[in-house]
Amino acid sequence: MYLCQVNVSEILYPVTDPRFLKFSAGARVINRKVALAQGYICGDQMYDDDTLFITRSVWQSPADLAAFVYSGTHQKFMAQAANWFKPTVEPSLALWYSDSPALPSIEFCLQQLALFRREGEGELKGKQWLLSQVD
Repeated sequence: MYLCQVNVSEILYPVTDPRFLKFSAGARVINRKVALAQGYICGDQMYDDDTLFITRSVWQSPADLAAFVYSGTHQKFMAQAANWFKPTVEPSLALWYSDSPALPSIEFCLQQLALFRREGEGELKGKQWLLSQVD
């Protein structure tokens, strides 16, 4: 089983706005680090119409994802998230297990997030699970 994640954040500024450039530069550093992280299989990031920043990835285990998320570099960088992203009122992160190490389509990832927002944690379609946090 592999752990998949999607995170959707609403950005405060257009991606070309000078106030957002520090995030873009930092994201490049984080991308280089994640590529070397233990347990990282694949992932990507995208902007949707200058309003959303979407990250999706596949990991060997929850422990591998947690080790990266709470690593010094990632944690220090994301402590500044309020400078670039709007506060969320509903969950922006969904995690689920998959039998495949392939990166799920963006459509599937967004469906998983929508399902999590509607139904919360629980068993889904057999072996998939949504988790509110990584232990």
